Amino acid sequence: MKFISRLLRFFPEFCGIVFLHYGYIVLYRTWGLLAMGGRGNATDILNGIVADVIVISAILLFLYIPYGLIALKSTRKANIIMGLASIFFYVLSAPVQAYFISTSQLLNAAAHNCSVCNAYFAAFNEITLPGWILPMIVLSLAGSWFLWWLSKKRVVFPSAVGKVVLAVLLISLPVAIELRMNTAFLNKNGYRISKPYHFARTGILCITDKITGKASRLTGIELFQSLRIEGSYMSPDAYPLLRKYKPEDCLGRYFKPEALAEKPDIVMIIVEGLSDQFLHPVKGVSFMPFLQELSREGIYWDHFLSTSERDQNTLPSILGGLPYGDNGFTHMPIVPFHFSLLNILKHNHYNTAYFTGQWTWFRSTDKFLSFNNTDVVADAGEFPEEYDKILFGEDDYFWGYNDRALLDFYYKSRVQSHEQQRFDIIQTGSMKSPFFFDNKEHYNREFERLTSSVYNSEDRAFLESKKENLMSAIFTDDMLRQFFEKYAENPGYNNTIFVITGNYPMPGMTANEALNKYHVPLVLYSPALISSERIHTISSHNDIASSLLGFMTEKYSLETPHLTTSTGTVLCTVANGDKTFIPLLDRNGNIREMVYDNYYYDAEQQIYSIGEGFQLQPVAQRRKDIRPQDLLEAFIKVNAKSSVDLMPDSLFFTFFNYTILADTATSGRRVRSEYRNILEDLPINPGIHYIDISLYNPEVAMEEVFVVFELYDESDNLLEWQNFGIPEGNMDFSVRIELDNQYTSHGNTYLKVFLWNQSPIAYSFEKARVVVYTPANSTPSGHATN
Repeated sequence: MKFISRLLRFFPEFCGIVFLHYGYIVLYRTWGLLAMGGRGNATDILNGIVADVIVISAILLFLYIPYGLIALKSTRKANIIMGLASIFFYVLSAPVQAYFISTSQLLNAAAHNCSVCNAYFAAFNEITLPGWILPMIVLSLAGSWFLWWLSKKRVVFPSAVGKVVLAVLLISLPVAIELRMNTAFLNKNGYRISKPYHFARTGILCITDKITGKASRLTGIELFQSLRIEGSYMSPDAYPLLRKYKPEDCLGRYFKPEALAEKPDIVMIIVEGLSDQFLHPVKGVSFMPFLQELSREGIYWDHFLSTSERDQNTLPSILGGLPYGDNGFTHMPIVPFHFSLLNILKHNHYNTAYFTGQWTWFRSTDKFLSFNNTDVVADAGEFPEEYDKILFGEDDYFWGYNDRALLDFYYKSRVQSHEQQRFDIIQTGSMKSPFFFDNKEHYNREFERLTSSVYNSEDRAFLESKKENLMSAIFTDDMLRQFFEKYAENPGYNNTIFVITGNYPMPGMTANEALNKYHVPLVLYSPALISSERIHTISSHNDIASSLLGFMTEKYSLETPHLTTSTGTVLCTVANGDKTFIPLLDRNGNIREMVYDNYYYDAEQQIYSIGEGFQLQPVAQRRKDIRPQDLLEAFIKVNAKSSVDLMPDSLFFTFFNYTILADTATSGRRVRSEYRNILEDLPINPGIHYIDISLYNPEVAMEEVFVVFELYDESDNLLEWQNFGIPEGNMDFSVRIELDNQYTSHGNTYLKVFLWNQSPIAYSFEKARVVVYTPANSTPSGHATN
């Protein structure tokens, strides 16, 4: 007892350290208020200050123990050591705070494979130098001055102050425990939570989970498969996503029975940065009135989610409910054979197209579109000279074309030259930073006109801080209105179904509040609709393909596969016995969140019930029927396996009536020879041919190893050849080639595929596989992607 009494007598001196922390709380909150331009409501910010005091006070109660032990030797040393440690923590946390201000995202070490350093330095990619260096200087000077004042003046607070502070710290401990240490109440949204505390806490939890083995615990694939009707899945082992496919038509009832007598054209518009909030007034202002009106005239899903926080998996999710890979299906070095809306509709005599004003090499979209034999792929490199290029930066980087040019080019290319049923995808780009659009003076006046009736100072400040974002929304909405007005004059308009959604919500427009960062609208519109309807069912991008195929198969007897690997269900209902399950891919490529059966599970493993408008309420007790972490880990395991073993190759080749001409593989260890043949002298008959080349686990020391194909005639004259460099390192590699029909049309041609090493250094690979196949009734386009 004497020792404890001796320890407690230093508490008046410790008050200085307590007040140092409280001062930093005030500085951080003031910085946030000034820098975020009115984002966040007053209640959350006030609750955040209270939460900061509670959490820091509880932590300081434990930190007093080492302080007191040092103070037994010297109170001055105790103040300096604890003070410098505190200053060090808050100063180094400045980029963490700046990251949230810039992106509205909380920095989370767990999102970077539990590497605190990687997460910390990743923040610098999203923030400007003035955004963190100036606060660092202010925080350093303020803390240093206070610590100097404490030490120099040997400040000792009155014992009465010490008793009050001790009482606050003691009370804070049970309160913090009741609040579950900053998870339910404190994690409500990004404005409420302390950004430095959140970053430190997630890092510590993640590291301890790794040490204890908790982070690597996986449960059975059967748990994931239990979400579907019993007996749906073929096997829990070989192909865990492969299940029976029974088309379900949940969309047909929305169309007039006499309408759409012929198979309709389907035009899918993926609007860059379109969050669901743009279909409603933002701070009382409607910035996209045309899309709002379209949602009122069409079928509108208002509880709809993208599957990724950025567009890593937008197309694969929308077109096939495909697995997520490491950071999106298209980013996988070797894309497995798969079914999608593109190749299934093409198989049913649709002409397919993808249009964008940017570049399809971004996100490896070109690779995905090529695999699906898309008939027309038009990116920034295909636009005619009549459209103005967007040049960006000091080096005049060719960014692409804005939405005015994109929609006009698409209309002239596809709508005016209508020949057969079309499935077209248009992906816009103007609502993406740096927000390129023309006629800015006009849209600036529109912004001023629309916001002139906003009198609340906080709302006005927020809108002004997001002026470029909102002007781009006004522009894109205007372009969509003009596009639909022009399209309505076309004879095919009445036989067209439009599907409109966002790829992901525009960053910075909402708080990092759980599902807001995934909340996009889905609008289905057609002149053939019976009436409009607003649907509140929770759905996602993964559900679009199954729903469209179900409707088309029921009405037009499409030929569809009898098995599917889609992770989605149908849009209209879950009454078929399937449970809502939407795994969510964050901006760093991690699957740490999900929606399951009207509950949301966040990255901190907290559970919330989902209400109207995705309002969340913390659930005090965990569900007893299933552990969310087990389900999430089960999907992660399914995703990892399915990214390699999605379906048997034979299922793909059989459905599309492909004839396999060659399927050969070889391995190589310490290969030093200049040439290593994989396929030799394969006869190629007239017609279109595809070559898929895959290299598994290569070990390449220098970027001087190439995959080469050669096409030659019977006299050994070289007709066509290409080489593809294998990246340095040990990343899997693949390339898909479509042979040019002009060289194969006369017959008597032969194909050779080999590895070419231009360096003297040996290389290795586990397996090199070449598959050559020919489809029935295909038109060649002659290109390759890797």
